[in-house]
Amino acid sequence: EGRKKKTPVFPITCPLLPRERSEIMLGGISGLARLVGRASRLRTGGGGGRFGNAGASGGQGRRGDGKGDHSLFKSPNAGHLRIRKDGTVDCGGGRGAWARFELIEVNPPAEAASSAAAPRTLVLQIPQGVSPGQELRFNTPEGREMRTHVPNPIPPDRRISVQISPAPTVDQKAASPAVAGEFRFVCLRSVGNGNNFLQMMQGGRVGGKGVAMTSETIFQIKRGVGPTRIYHPTTGLFIQISGTQRLSGVPSQSAATVFNHTLSNHQGMKNFHMAVAKRVMARPLIEAKLSRHELLHFRDHGYVVAKNAVATELVHDALQEINTALGRGELFANVPGGGGAGTKIVADGTLLSQGDGKFSPQTRGSEAILNLFLKSKVWALVESLVGAGTIRPPMHSQIALRFPNKNAKAHLPPRHWHLDGEMNPQFSVLVGICLSPWQVPFCGQFTVFPGQHHRMHTDCKKLGIANFVAAYRAEKPALDVKPVQIMAQPGDVVLAHPMLPHRGGVNNSCNIRYAVFFRPRRKTGGRSSNEDPLFFEYDGIRALNG
Repeated sequence: EGRKKKTPVFPITCPLLPRERSEIMLGGISGLARLVGRASRLRTGGGGGRFGNAGASGGQGRRGDGKGDHSLFKSPNAGHLRIRKDGTVDCGGGRGAWARFELIEVNPPAEAASSAAAPRTLVLQIPQGVSPGQELRFNTPEGREMRTHVPNPIPPDRRISVQISPAPTVDQKAASPAVAGEFRFVCLRSVGNGNNFLQMMQGGRVGGKGVAMTSETIFQIKRGVGPTRIYHPTTGLFIQISGTQRLSGVPSQSAATVFNHTLSNHQGMKNFHMAVAKRVMARPLIEAKLSRHELLHFRDHGYVVAKNAVATELVHDALQEINTALGRGELFANVPGGGGAGTKIVADGTLLSQGDGKFSPQTRGSEAILNLFLKSKVWALVESLVGAGTIRPPMHSQIALRFPNKNAKAHLPPRHWHLDGEMNPQFSVLVGICLSPWQVPFCGQFTVFPGQHHRMHTDCKKLGIANFVAAYRAEKPALDVKPVQIMAQPGDVVLAHPMLPHRGGVNNSCNIRYAVFFRPRRKTGGRSSNEDPLFFEYDGIRALNG
């Protein structure tokens, strides 16, 4: 009375257990999934609301470590375990919210704590207003969530019998790792979508739309951080990553994937990004603009080089930041194989550090690196191309090093190129700042295929985005122009169109090639599709065309 009407949950009677009650939930009732999700957050323990004592754990739920969100990955570059927005699960995540989990520690599910039993039958009372074929969800007295469908036709007495499968066999449980002290039972809730929990479904399929405190969503992992297998005690299956980064359940512990379990310092990163945001709020009072000749060059060739855009002091500060991080071993800690002492930098003529190793977010968003854009002429030059006051300043960067490789061929094949935003534009202009001399060919400099942004745009409109991407990923065409190796000095900046094919250069020199890339975007009015007009968001180019 006086309260907001709640979504109904219809109780049923189980004749085999006259003193117990199960609850039946109608899958078709609008908003019920959200209701269950909210009840399952378990912030105050228990099963949350109706799940309290009848939940699958039969006891309290509690936050795992209380020190931050959790990440699980096979290796730093193999991708993190994640629940995508559509509820599917893979290991292609980065370090965003979708690839982070809240661990809710629970008691073992009833199936893992009891011996195998014979199948039982429960009798369910179908509520009024339910249609034939509609999905029904109900909880057994042990807390197992089960699903069935309303038969067609509905029996006159509106009762249906449902057979409950037995608990896992002793053989299945024999595969379970030891529990005493070393392991714990947890539900893994997605930080990106608090209503989604990791689940083991029928047939060994792994999903991300589970409900907390049910047999599907309770897993067993090693206590603390470090290497661990993810075991599902109800089915006796371990999670395994296939070659396509998809997950499935396997009965063999030896075939299970060993995940690295780490804590994500999300609050620390949040504070870090807030500090960065404060630095980029005020636009520097440095006037600069591209000449008409430079704007025409960008329009026709897809790129332009602006000389002396960054002061020498800013270049030196950025180099000091990068080299300090190199001295800490920061880059190679993320190279496949573990990094650290003894890591091979060159393997089969390929530099593992190029594209595989990454600097930390703190280094890529440090004041010394961001000042290359924020405290130089670069910001004003970009706005003279895109539009005054239109650019959202970057809060992070790409630090791109090309290491010497004396075995690499001094050759630039016409099929070796890529686009940064092939599916849809994620930025307005590619900004590359030179931090080391690029004065001779094949010293690792940024390399472009002039004028081919027009071809890419034409092909995209002709084929459609999906077919364009599929065709170019299958086999890139040989571009019929000679690639240009950009010649530049420290402090020079290269501005390139997102649809201009480019590549990293071959480095046969004796020095590391240093560069930092930014990908700023318009605040509003940017291109939303690669099928949009090529210079739709470039006020400076459109002004040339009258």
